[in-house]
Amino acid sequence: MVDPVAAEHLDPAPLQQSVADDLEPLALTLEAHSDYRVLRRLKPRLSWPPASGEGICRVVVLDTETTGLDHSRDKIIELACCGWI
Repeated sequence: MVDPVAAEHLDPAPLQQSVADDLEPLALTLEAHSDYRVLRRLKPRLSWPPASGEGICRVVVLDTETTGLDHSRDKIIELACCGWI
C-alpha cells in the first residue's frame, strides 16, 4: 500500500507510462477485431526537415472532430489529415 503523504511527492510520469504500457496489448487486441477502432493520443512532431529546392510548397488539410466547441472543456476525438507537396 502506498503512503498517501509520500504519494504526493512521487513523479506521476513513470506511473502514467507504466499504465500506457499495460494498456497497449489490450488496444492491439481490440484493434485486431473488425468491430472496433482504437484511437490513440497524437504525439506532436516539433521539428521538420528543411525543404530542398526552390518553389516547394507543402499543403496539409486537417479535419478535426471534437466533443464540442469549448476548448477548456471539450476534447478532440478524431483527426484526419491529407498532405501534398
